[in-house]
Amino acid sequence: MPSTFQSIDIASSALSALQQALDVTGQNVSNVNTPGYTREVANFVQNPSSSIWDSQGQQWLGNGVGIADVTRVQSGYLVALQNSNASDLGKTTAQLSGSQQVQSVFNEPSTTGINSALSSFFNAWSALSSNPSDPGTLTQVQQAGENLTNLVSGNYTNLANLQIQNKSQIQGTITQIQTLANQIGQLNQQIGQWAGPTPPNSLMDQRDQAVNQLSQLVDIHTTSMPNGEVGIAVNQFDLVDSAGAHTFPTQVNAATGTVSDGVSNYNVYGGQLAGEMNFQNNIVSAQAGLDNLANTLRTSVNALTTTGTNSLGATGQNFFQAGVGITGAAQFALDPAILSNPGAIPAGVSGKSGDGGLAEQVFQLQNASQASLGNVSITNYYQNLVTGIGQQVSNMQSLKSSQTAVSSQIQSQIQSISGVNMDTEMASMLKYQQAYAAAAKSLSIASQNLQSLIAMVP
Repeated sequence: MPSTFQSIDIASSALSALQQALDVTGQNVSNVNTPGYTREVANFVQNPSSSIWDSQGQQWLGNGVGIADVTRVQSGYLVALQNSNASDLGKTTAQLSGSQQVQSVFNEPSTTGINSALSSFFNAWSALSSNPSDPGTLTQVQQAGENLTNLVSGNYTNLANLQIQNKSQIQGTITQIQTLANQIGQLNQQIGQWAGPTPPNSLMDQRDQAVNQLSQLVDIHTTSMPNGEVGIAVNQFDLVDSAGAHTFPTQVNAATGTVSDGVSNYNVYGGQLAGEMNFQNNIVSAQAGLDNLANTLRTSVNALTTTGTNSLGATGQNFFQAGVGITGAAQFALDPAILSNPGAIPAGVSGKSGDGGLAEQVFQLQNASQASLGNVSITNYYQNLVTGIGQQVSNMQSLKSSQTAVSSQIQSQIQSISGVNMDTEMASMLKYQQAYAAAAKSLSIASQNLQSLIAMVP
């Protein structure tokens, strides 16, 4: 026979379950503005039935309701998509920032950049070809040459300083990666050891946020473990596993896009770290471009001036400093003799006052095809170098814009599933309140019936 207290137990279980559901709803409402919070839902479950025997055999009686668990409402697919997009966006953002910094070094187009200095330099030689004995014109050639060398070597130095800053940024990013990995490892341990009746949702939310932040820094792959922990790998490197967080490799090779722990190399394809490594390569490429420009100017101009005779009667005079170990943009400077005396500049081969033929040849170098520059002129080579940097900035801006739009779409989809909607929560709260009131009424009736039975006992 069923117990006379069964109706009370059933109503009591409903009150308890509904109270917990109301608490979960209240938790959602209170965290409506909490970043990273995932909406929770109380999952009702029928309590195990009781077995009784009567004249018709075995019968089953219900024992009310309970809360199986409180779970987060989440789409694993969207979360993975969000992390993947965050990795792509992190890389593009770092690349864009780096390209813009390189672009700012060249400061083109402007009246104070290398392009303007090249024009002034060759125009000064053109003027010298028309008036080869004029001291003022010789001084203009000297000053134009000095301005050009200062700009080329100065830009190279600025790029070198950017390179130092970038290397520091890369190490800072690696430190952030390690900090987040350690945090995820600690949260994993707490989640794996959780012994509560419901999942540790707040800890899982914290871990999800840390994983998303990590994905912005480097491309990651996550795997779920049976005990609720997650494993994280950066390609072939296990950053976080069941043993905890491991030390992320700190040796960086930007040219190959890899990091190394001294034993093995691991590719980095995405995230801020990949973008910063790409920035490093862009700096090296820009420096190589300036080196090529400086070496070509040094070689081609000196090849002509050394064949001439200056007003002092000297021959074999270099215009740009040259010699053993002197190469590239960092050491691009005027020859000391030219720097100290404009009269040392040869304008012609004969050295006669009216001979400006050599100066005319130097002027013609402006548009002459140079094999060392890929068969383009000195001017065109530099313009192509600057245009390439500008195009890269434009491409990165477009890519970032599209990736940001995708990120917003993904976030909207996640919010529609995992975010707290006040209208929905208020409707749930009203539903639970009404059910709670009905359960309370049922308990009251059961209590009255029991009292009536007791009153019947003599």
